[in-house]
Amino acid sequence: MYGSGSPLLAFFSSVARQLPVLVVIVVGLVVVLGRKSSHPKASNLAAAGLAVSLLSGLAGAFFYTLAPRLAESPGGIAAVYAIAGVGFSILDACGLGLLVAGVVADRGPR
Repeated sequence: MYGSGSPLLAFFSSVARQLPVLVVIVVGLVVVLGRKSSHPKASNLAAAGLAVSLLSGLAGAFFYTLAPRLAESPGGIAAVYAIAGVGFSILDACGLGLLVAGVVADRGPR
């Protein structure tokens, strides 16, 4: 699939597969930023987490579209995918961590 045909088509097909998640992230950003005045710290953390997740998804689609051109051998491309997979997993974990921090921020003691 990757490496054959137009790179632009490969990019858009990667984004299309992620479209439901990207829509939820964008709607979440709108909701979170709309609540910023009543919960500033929580909204900032949640917005940062959603922004990291959005950038990770789009950057991943862009990277994996270009990845087949980064290495010549099958072993080389496997190494590129492995390293990128770890990197994008770390970005996803950071986004999720910021979202969790936003959930528990601005809460008073019980």
